[in-house]
Amino acid sequence: MRKILRREPRNWSEAASARVYFSDLLMKYVRDNPEVWFNAKGYGDLLAVFLAFAFFFIVALIDGSCIQFLNLSTYQRMYSTRLTRAFLGATNSRRLRDSRKRDVTSLVPGDSISMGEYYSKYNCAPVHLINATINKTIDWDSALVQRGSRGMSISVGPAGVTIGAKLGVLECNWASATDISTPAKHVLRGRETSNIWLESLTLGDWIAISGAAIGTGLGQLTRRGYSLLMGIANIRLGYWWDTYSSPFRQGAEKYPRTRVPLPTARKPQRYITERLFGTQFCLLSELLGRFDGPRARRWNLSDGGHFENTGAYELLRRRLKFILIIDNGADPDYRFDDVANLIRRVRVDFGIEISEVGNTSSGHEQFSLNREVIAGSFNDFKFDKELHGVRLITKFPDGERGQIIVLKPRTSLDAPYDVRRYQGVSKHFPNESTADQFFDDVQWESHRELGYSQARMLLDTS
Repeated sequence: MRKILRREPRNWSEAASARVYFSDLLMKYVRDNPEVWFNAKGYGDLLAVFLAFAFFFIVALIDGSCIQFLNLSTYQRMYSTRLTRAFLGATNSRRLRDSRKRDVTSLVPGDSISMGEYYSKYNCAPVHLINATINKTIDWDSALVQRGSRGMSISVGPAGVTIGAKLGVLECNWASATDISTPAKHVLRGRETSNIWLESLTLGDWIAISGAAIGTGLGQLTRRGYSLLMGIANIRLGYWWDTYSSPFRQGAEKYPRTRVPLPTARKPQRYITERLFGTQFCLLSELLGRFDGPRARRWNLSDGGHFENTGAYELLRRRLKFILIIDNGADPDYRFDDVANLIRRVRVDFGIEISEVGNTSSGHEQFSLNREVIAGSFNDFKFDKELHGVRLITKFPDGERGQIIVLKPRTSLDAPYDVRRYQGVSKHFPNESTADQFFDDVQWESHRELGYSQARMLLDTS
């Protein structure tokens, strides 16, 4: 049985004690020798300046070595814990079997799931792709990178992690991962780079990153003024992911370690910004909204919707022929902006064309669907309140075709009476703003029943 190695937390009290100790020394020196600071003559002044510089330099080095402060000082950890407890904890079999362990404020073994457990070959759950955004606002080559490209996709799956549209795959050995690091190799156009060790995150951590909608990095929406405002207010949900983590093998003292070779195989020389003052430079990057993307050691990750919000981008990369999109973004005017963004991105990145069906049949019926509730165009859907979705056709570069069904929340006459009645009470239902994070029981049940009734209508072919 593989031994799980727990990460030993850094003793932050030692760093804090060192700061207090040096501060006391400096203050005592100033108190006992006030003439040094007010007399601009003599050797003592130079010594005082030197001591002050040495003090602040040592403090800066201590802060720079506390790199985990970047993530511990944000709301991401609290967000991850809440999501883990609310969803994974609620389905934990240990809680269900023992009534004494059903207190949601207590931690029960099994609440947190590692990626090795989740993507185990013995797990028969559906394949789950977790999408996030790598914030990248610095152009590596201004002549080649689009000026409006301020982020790229990252998708975590059973085989590993895909990076952007054309930057390869990090093939992860989830089964051999520890709580410290995950072994991986980078594959790009047939060339492999081994001995890559990635920071290990739990399933709850990745889900929290995937939903980190507010922060200093917003992908294509990143703006310096907004990043500065969010950074000063410490409204930060993004995560700094270490792609050059410390590998750990039991009984081994030294082991090879390689940087992810992006954009080139040459290792960037960033000893000062990544080793000595890594904390300060990462915080400065957040305040200025300047993110180097996967070229840096630590990647700033945020909500997958900052790049593409439907989740179909990664499915089309994998050439799936039938895709069902639940377009739940707040869209009261039915403009389908998220779908338009998807169409644009897959055309540019993969050469895949997505078009409306119109009044013609798609000719690709993988599933029996109720045609009466599916529109052939976005305009038809907008003006017919009894339609629940839109059918689209995908055309791949090699000529193969597929279809996409976009299901949109809508309270038609087919919806249950309590759902339609709730819309009379809440005029924004079912297109509430993302800022509405607190659903009461009635609101939650109305959304659940609306989705269930729409899916039932879509699949009802009788």
